[in-house]
Amino acid sequence: MAGFDKSIFAQLGAPSVTLTLSANGVSVDLKVCFDMKAIGLVKQKLGVNMFSQEELKNVVPCDWTTILWAGLQRYQGNVSVDEVALIMNPGNYQLCVEKCLEAFTATLPKVQADADPTTEPTTTEQPATAQ
Repeated sequence: MAGFDKSIFAQLGAPSVTLTLSANGVSVDLKVCFDMKAIGLVKQKLGVNMFSQEELKNVVPCDWTTILWAGLQRYQGNVSVDEVALIMNPGNYQLCVEKCLEAFTATLPKVQADADPTTEPTTTEQPATAQ
């Protein structure tokens, strides 16, 4: 009897977005992904619930280093918060924040465009894609 094919997990996983950083003639593409592990790391390290817009609005600029770090864990694995702090700076801060928010938003259910705004939101099931 064959074992369970774990490769299906990658296909069902949370989507990612690409954050491209360049400086001094060097460029790197990083994959940012907010699966439940990353969301949990943000809660554990900062006490911030990423599902709360109010809490995200109150995040101070230096905390975005930790949020980006959490979002990098799935694909960049062993990168540390200190290493992320080395690549995130005032010049690319806004881009990094935008990509974190884009990656988090990509994990949320898609609301139907024709939904009645006076009723509870409904979602359309989206096929999972590996990124």
